[in-house]
Amino acid sequence: MRLVSSTCVLAPADTSGTGHGSRKIAPGEWSAQRYWRLAGSVMVVGAVCATVGAVVSSADAREILLALGGFGLAAPIWVYSFTPRWYRTNSASTALTVSADGIGWYRRGQTSFELDWAEVAEVRLTTIEHGGLTLRVIDLFLAKDAGELRGLWQLGAELQNDRLPGEEGACRIPEAFSDAAARQVREAMAVYRPDRYREFTAEVGDMTVAA
Repeated sequence: MRLVSSTCVLAPADTSGTGHGSRKIAPGEWSAQRYWRLAGSVMVVGAVCATVGAVVSSADAREILLALGGFGLAAPIWVYSFTPRWYRTNSASTALTVSADGIGWYRRGQTSFELDWAEVAEVRLTTIEHGGLTLRVIDLFLAKDAGELRGLWQLGAELQNDRLPGEEGACRIPEAFSDAAARQVREAMAVYRPDRYREFTAEVGDMTVAA
């Protein structure tokens, strides 16, 4: 994997954030594309029902079809309102926490940790696009050794049939992040520690870092 460009650096290296509290981010947070893909497919069915209902001769059929059409066209509202947040995020089983004190990771039954900002030199979000697919991963470059993260050291990833190596000198969060989750990470880092955050795009290829 080769880094090709730095796409977002939030602040100069000597600037820290001023936020308080913390933010819990689920890597699988529904993206806008996924939401509209689901709602849009129902809206198409609703539009067809409404169109047929407007021209059908039977009053009973017209009433039923128009009701179904209205239900389908309202999909953006009820899909969001009635889909439980735990289903859209799954944050109960896996979550990244960014706070004024540090960064933490929880995954049920697997490696979990919390690091103070003094232990973290850089939080890097890398977006890899290849063959029409997109993978977003987060690597932590540590300021000092953290033995509890040994299992995440230079952890690799998979994109379709390609095996991607881990980032040299970093510990990788063992999860792919949706675009919605990546946006939340960016926003949280801007509040708490913009000086520790960088973003890159990358391509599948050799391991030479682009100048």
